[in-house]
Amino acid sequence: MPFFKKKNTESFINGSLDFKQLVDATHFLENHPDAVYTLNLDGYIVSFNQKLSLLLGYEGKKLHQQHFSDFLSPAEAARIAPFKQQALQGETVHFTAEVSHRNGHLLTMNVTNIPIYENRVIIGVYGIARDITQHIQLRFQHMQLSMKQQLTESIHSIAFLDYVPSTNRIFLSPHFASLLDVSKHRLTSMNYEEFIQEIHPDDRHLFKKQIELLKKGGTVPVSCQLRMNQQLLHSKYVQCEGLKFQDGQQDVFSFIFHTSPPLLHPSSAPPAASHSFFSRVETAIYQTEYESGQFFFFAHGFLQTHPSELEQIQNRPSTVHELIHPDDLPKLADANEQILAGEQVQLTYRFLIDQEWTWLDEIRMPLRNEQDTATTGHQGIVSDITVFKQQEETIRTLSSFDQKTGLPNRLLFLEELEHRILRQSPCTLMALHFNQLDQVNAHIGYTIGDQWLLKTTELLQDYLPDAYCTRISGDHYALLLTDPFDESHLKLLCQKLLALNETRIAIDGYTISPDLKIGINHFDGTETSASELMHGANRALTRATLNKRPGYEFYTSQLNLEMYRRHQLEVSLKQSIEREELFLEYQPKVDIWNGRLLSFEALIRWEHPEWGRIPPKDFIPLSEESDCYQPIGNWVIKTVCSLLQQLLRDDLPVVPISINVSPKQLLHSEFAKTIIGALQHHHVPSRLLKLEIPEHALLHDSELVKDTLRHLHQAGVQIILDSYGSGVSSLTSLFDYPLTSLKLDRSFAARLTEDPAVGSFIKGITYFAKELNLLVVAEGVETLEQLDRFRDLECHAVQGYLFSRPVHADQIAPLLTQSTLQPMEAIHQPPKKPLLSLHGHISITRLNGKAITVGASSVLITRSTNRSVHFYASIRLPINHQIELSLQLTDVVHPRILIEPLSLTELDNGLFHYAADYKVRAQSAHVIKALEHSEQLKLDDVFLLS
Repeated sequence: MPFFKKKNTESFINGSLDFKQLVDATHFLENHPDAVYTLNLDGYIVSFNQKLSLLLGYEGKKLHQQHFSDFLSPAEAARIAPFKQQALQGETVHFTAEVSHRNGHLLTMNVTNIPIYENRVIIGVYGIARDITQHIQLRFQHMQLSMKQQLTESIHSIAFLDYVPSTNRIFLSPHFASLLDVSKHRLTSMNYEEFIQEIHPDDRHLFKKQIELLKKGGTVPVSCQLRMNQQLLHSKYVQCEGLKFQDGQQDVFSFIFHTSPPLLHPSSAPPAASHSFFSRVETAIYQTEYESGQFFFFAHGFLQTHPSELEQIQNRPSTVHELIHPDDLPKLADANEQILAGEQVQLTYRFLIDQEWTWLDEIRMPLRNEQDTATTGHQGIVSDITVFKQQEETIRTLSSFDQKTGLPNRLLFLEELEHRILRQSPCTLMALHFNQLDQVNAHIGYTIGDQWLLKTTELLQDYLPDAYCTRISGDHYALLLTDPFDESHLKLLCQKLLALNETRIAIDGYTISPDLKIGINHFDGTETSASELMHGANRALTRATLNKRPGYEFYTSQLNLEMYRRHQLEVSLKQSIEREELFLEYQPKVDIWNGRLLSFEALIRWEHPEWGRIPPKDFIPLSEESDCYQPIGNWVIKTVCSLLQQLLRDDLPVVPISINVSPKQLLHSEFAKTIIGALQHHHVPSRLLKLEIPEHALLHDSELVKDTLRHLHQAGVQIILDSYGSGVSSLTSLFDYPLTSLKLDRSFAARLTEDPAVGSFIKGITYFAKELNLLVVAEGVETLEQLDRFRDLECHAVQGYLFSRPVHADQIAPLLTQSTLQPMEAIHQPPKKPLLSLHGHISITRLNGKAITVGASSVLITRSTNRSVHFYASIRLPINHQIELSLQLTDVVHPRILIEPLSLTELDNGLFHYAADYKVRAQSAHVIKALEHSEQLKLDDVFLLS
C-alpha cells in the first residue's frame, strides 16, 4: 500500500455569520439566583434569562424588544430615569423600582444596572433584578409589630397622665418632657394647676369637661383635641383620651396624650361616638395594683376577640399564671423582681389563647408611691407577636436549610460540628462528591439536575440514615458520623458507597452513573475548629479525586506526592516567564493524502529547575486557577508572531502556526485587540495565525465569545475547534461560530481500530463538516492503520507522532524547505500484555540535597535486579536533580528501601516508565522475592487507562 494517495481537492470557502452587536452575558448567568437582562441604548430588552420571564409572568421570548418602561407606571419611569442615565454614563447604580407583573400586581425589586462596553464605548446596560416584595411585606409587618411592642418608645409624642381628683395630684410619664418642651426635672415637680397652664386658654374648658364626664361615673372613654405647649405659644395640637378606674378607695383618671393634625372645628367628641385611641389600638394596655389586687384594662387590644381569656384576666387575675407556658414562668418571676426594684422591663412569653400558645411581648412600667420608696403596682403594654415569631421561624428555616434538598445548610452543619467539638464528642466527617451535576445541567437540563440532587440526597439518607448530612455545593455533600472513629469500618462503608459508581440511576428516562469520591477526616479531641475539620475532609476528597483508586482517602496533614508537586508547581508558575523556563515546540499538521506540510501547532512546554519537563496537562489547569493564563497567553502570542516574522524575513515558504487559546482568554474584552495588535506589530499577515479553541469554550454559548471570534475571523484569523467530539458541544455549535477547521478529539485515534461505532461517528462529523466547508483534522495518529482508517473516513489533515513529534523552533526552517513529511511508526508504546507486577508506593525523601517529607504516590513495579528496579507511574518526577525516593511495597513488611531514579521514558498513553538504582543493593532482595510471588497485571487495568 503506498503511503500517499491522490484525492480530488475541494476548495473551502470561509463563511461568515451575523452576530448581535450587544454583548450578552446572561447565558453565563442562567444559574444566577436573580433575574438578569440586557438593555440597548434606547432601553429595549435585548436578552434575558428565564428567571426574568418567570418573575414578570411572561413565557418564552415575549419580553424580547419590549421597552423597560412598559413595566412601570409613568411616575415610576420618570423617577428611575436618572438612574438609567447614570448607568449609560459609566456608573454602576443600585435602586428600587415598583414593577408591574403581567397579571397587574406590583412587585418591588432591587435593581443593579451596569454599563456594557465594546471597544471602550458604552453600548447598553446589564441589569440584575431581585424580587424583594415579600421581604418588604415582612419588614412592614415586623415594623408594625415593633410599634405595638414598644408603643411608648417608638412614638415619642405619646405620654401618659394619671389624675387623682380627690387630691388634685397628677403623675406624668417622661414623654411629656418632649411634648411640652420642658426638662424632666421640671416635669417631676409640675402640679395640676401648672399642667393646666400648658393648655391653650380657649381649650382648658375642654380638658376640664373630660374630667367632669369621668367624675359623673361614665365608663366610656372620652376624647378631645387640645392646643398645648406654653413654650411654643400653645401651637402644638394634641389628642387627649381618658378612662376612669379605681385605685383602692379613690378614683383615678388615666389619660393618653399624643400629637395629631388639627381639626377644622376643635371640640369635644360625644362619648358615644368617640373613636378613641383605646378602642382602636390592637395592643392591650392594663394596670394592676398590688395591695388591692385591682386589675383593669385601658385597652383590650388583641384580647377583644378572645372573651374567655379576657374574662379570666379581668375577674380572676390571680389565676393568670395558669395561662402562661410553664417554661416561661421563671422569666415572669425575674421580671416581677425587677419591677419591685423600680425598673422597667421587657419580656417575651407564651400565653394560652383558644387552646393554642400565642407569643406575647410585654413592656412593664412600675408604679411608685409618693415618696418613691416602694412599687405599688405596674402598668403593662402587651402585643401579640405570634406572626412575627412565625416569620422568624420561617426566616430561620430559609437561612439554615438547603432549599433544593431540605438538608441543613453548611452554616448549620458547621454549627452542629462546633457543638460536638466543644463537648469533646468524637466524630467522623465525610466529604462526598458525586461529580455529575455540572454535566447533567449542561447536557440534560436544570430540571433533571434538581432531581439528581434529590436522588443523591435520598441515596445518602438510605445508606447512612443516622448521619447528619448537608449539601456543600452542587452534588458535593458532607456527613457527620457520631460513632467512634474506626478505620476498618469506615473503609467498608466507603466501599459500600463506591459501589454506587457501578449502578445507573434512572431519572425521567435518563440513566446517570455517579462518579463518587470520598474524603474522610475525624475529630479525636485535639484542639481544632469545625472549619479546619471540614477543610481537612475536603483536602482528602481532592486527593481521592486525583487518585483513581480506591476512590476514598483519609485526611493526613502530610501532603501526598501529587499534592506536594502540584503545590510546588503552582508557586513556581508565576515566575516561569521571568525565569525563561517556558518555551514552545511545534508539531506539524500534514495533508492526509500526500504528506504536504499544511501548518504547525505551537505547544507550550515548561522546563522546571527542580521537577524537570512538566507536561502541559499538569500546569495549564494551574495557570487557569491562578490567573496566570493571561500573561502566559500573551507570551505565547508574542513568541509565535516573532517566529513568523523571522521566517518571513528568511524568505521561507511559511505555513500558518496555530496557538491554543484558554476559554478565559476569550472572555477577556481586549483579547481580539491583543491578537490583531501583535500581528500588526510584527508585520505578520493574519492568515498565518490560527487559533485553536477547546470545545468546552462553547459550553455556555456566550455572545461575548461569539463576538470575539467574529471580530478575529473578519480580521483574517482562522478559528479551529479543538478536541471536537469529546461530548461537550453539539453539532449546532458548528453553525453558530465562525469556524474554519475541526480537530477531532485524540481519543478517536486510539479507539478507531477497536470500536466500529467510532468510525460511524467520525463519518457523521466529516459529512457535516463538508456541508459547512470545514477542514477536518485527525489528531493523535500514531500508526499506519489509523492513518488508513482516517483516509477512508475522508478526513483532510492529520497530526501525530506518525509524521512528527513536536520540534524546536530551530527545526521549523528545514521542515518548511522539505515541505513534505513521511510517516514513521511511533515508538514508546505501552506494553499491551499483562506483566508480572507488584503494587507499591514511592515518596520523595530528598530533593536537590534537601530533606523533605511528603506522602506517597502509587507505582507498579515490573522488574528488579540486584542493582536496579523498574516501575511505572502516572506522575513525572525530576531526573538528575539529586533526588532520592523511598519505595514501599504494598502488603509487604520490609525495611525502608531507598532508590535514585536514573532514566525516564514517557509513554504515549501518558504514563512514565522509570529505571532506578538501589542505594543499598542488599535491599533489592525484598523486591526480587516479592516479584516471584506476584500476579500478572495490565497497565490499563491498574491505572484505569481504558
